[in-house]
Amino acid sequence: MDVQNSPVGGRSGTPLPEPTGWTGHRSSGLFKFSVGYLALMVLVLIAIAGGAFISGDAATGILVAAGAVYLFHVVGFAASTRWSPRRRQGTGTAATTPDGERGVRFRYSAWPYYWLTMLLLLTDLGLLAIAAIAVATATLAGVVTGVAAVALAAPIAWFLVAVVRLAPGAVILTPSGVWHRSLTFSQFVPWQAITQVMSGQIGVPVIVAEASAAPGIRIRRYTGRFGTRELRYLPSVMVAAYWLAADPASVYHALSCYHAHPELRAELSTPDGVRRIAEGRAIGARW
Repeated sequence: MDVQNSPVGGRSGTPLPEPTGWTGHRSSGLFKFSVGYLALMVLVLIAIAGGAFISGDAATGILVAAGAVYLFHVVGFAASTRWSPRRRQGTGTAATTPDGERGVRFRYSAWPYYWLTMLLLLTDLGLLAIAAIAVATATLAGVVTGVAAVALAAPIAWFLVAVVRLAPGAVILTPSGVWHRSLTFSQFVPWQAITQVMSGQIGVPVIVAEASAAPGIRIRRYTGRFGTRELRYLPSVMVAAYWLAADPASVYHALSCYHAHPELRAELSTPDGVRRIAEGRAIGARW
């Protein structure tokens, strides 16, 4: 993982500087070509489906239209993961953790949830449709195909239920530590366990509060070892920037500020913490 510390700068009322770990982030040419090609295929499928409906072939029209809807959501989710973090606005809000501690919350955005959950749901429905059609053939090959399709659909459905159950995700900064609810797990990391706050890229811009094993760390996995890549970095807190509804730079600088200034952490349970972050005064490791 390519991560590095951000320079300190900025002042109240000015835009927060982008963390250096995100500098120069660009989607690869292959990624752009692939997404563009799939977007073109969506238009082609819509045209084919329209032609099928006009000619009276409703069955073909429905089938092709379903394919267009699925590819549309593939394109939408892929594009959402490359959404520029600097285009996000907003800041933290007062909230309470499941443990009852007050803090400043940075919630996950609804849009990535929409694209991901719809993509998972459509994939499951497609697999179940394949299973039903295959079993209906009443052949050995059909039954085997149907069983295989259901076997693939089951873990996807399990993952989808976990994601919906935990939604919406959030990062909450409290006087005692960082509480994080991701897609398939939740965690709490005390400030004393966090060794540094970094910005970097793992295909997309990420924020990492690197943590070492220490008393007080709590992790609850809802899908075991099966889940998102964030699981691989536990007990560290790792958040992909595109998941955040607030400006990810604001989240990064708030984490950096309160990690470097233990004497300020008490204000996270009061309106002062929300105000400092909103005014751009929670930045870097010094003032």
